[in-house]
Amino acid sequence: WDAFAAHAYWTREFIGLGPFRLERWEPGSSIEGVAFDAHVWGRPKIDRLRIAFIPDANAALANLLSGAIHLAGDNALGFQQGIIAKREWAATNGGTLLVAPDLYRAAYAQLNPDLGGPRGIRDARVRRALAHATDKSALNDVLYEGEGIMTETILPPAVDYYPLVDRAIVKYPLDLQRAEQLMADAGFARGPDGFFASLTDGRLSIELKVNASPQYENERSIMAGQWRTAGFDIQEAVLPAAQAQDGQARASYPGYYSFSTGLGENALRNFTTASIPRPEVRWSGNNRGSWSNTEYDRMLDRFNATLDRDQRIQQIVEMTRLLSEELPAISLYYDLGAVAHVSALKGPGAIGPDTSGGMTWNVHEWELQ
Repeated sequence: WDAFAAHAYWTREFIGLGPFRLERWEPGSSIEGVAFDAHVWGRPKIDRLRIAFIPDANAALANLLSGAIHLAGDNALGFQQGIIAKREWAATNGGTLLVAPDLYRAAYAQLNPDLGGPRGIRDARVRRALAHATDKSALNDVLYEGEGIMTETILPPAVDYYPLVDRAIVKYPLDLQRAEQLMADAGFARGPDGFFASLTDGRLSIELKVNASPQYENERSIMAGQWRTAGFDIQEAVLPAAQAQDGQARASYPGYYSFSTGLGENALRNFTTASIPRPEVRWSGNNRGSWSNTEYDRMLDRFNATLDRDQRIQQIVEMTRLLSEELPAISLYYDLGAVAHVSALKGPGAIGPDTSGGMTWNVHEWELQ
């Protein structure tokens, strides 16, 4: 197997855990391995592989299309590069693009009154109105060329109990009339300028922030335009890349902040009171919107103490239902991981997110024809 575009963790997935044995290592450049005859599931069908570290997505794409490498994985390609590869291969059946939910993306309301955000977004009816004013299909068309996976929940659709979650959660389809009714119920009406205001607080002005990134800034512009059309006065902001790893900077936004986190069962802890970033814990924690709900905290405690799988699933359903009702975060979509491989390579395939080993679980069965 001539080459393999990847990042560092593929070394762990392929070499040292059984299927292949390390033969040569060039730090920062490549790693080479040979098939291990005594592997517990049998000798791999590929005799030799080389893992090449290609940090630039466009360079990885060029290598893939030229045939210099046979597979690009572990985010070596961005989604856009994956789409380009799919188009280039379409006429000749030259290869396959696999996409799967990688991260959960949502817009989180800031519910900490000490951070200066508008009081209105601390009313769940206002948050629900904003959700009904969000056109996810437009986000999909622009950001993912219609091939994205939009979502209403932090649970990925591949989990076996997803239908139970899907039936339980509250959905927020695009509905501007419903949004306006919810705002009226919360005491807001459109003023002469077309924006919502209340008698007590005046105009509702909301900041919408994202991390610096062409995709995310495009996402913010689309959402801000949608929300303005629905009657919300939106100010757009960006968190510079230099501050993206600063816990205090990430947790100190005054309005809405769209960001990505892990997904699945483990990510449910991101909404607990204990996960709120604070100075005393050096601003660690993913509950940057400071949502605190005693009932939810108790649910997660029970979940962590439960062994029975059926009971755990029911607890997950109840937690996701409560999140959808209270809406501390407006679910948007899953950041997609893109893996592309040439058609001569047989064996890689998408699997469920809870399967140990990720996409490489059956690498010993892969063939290069």
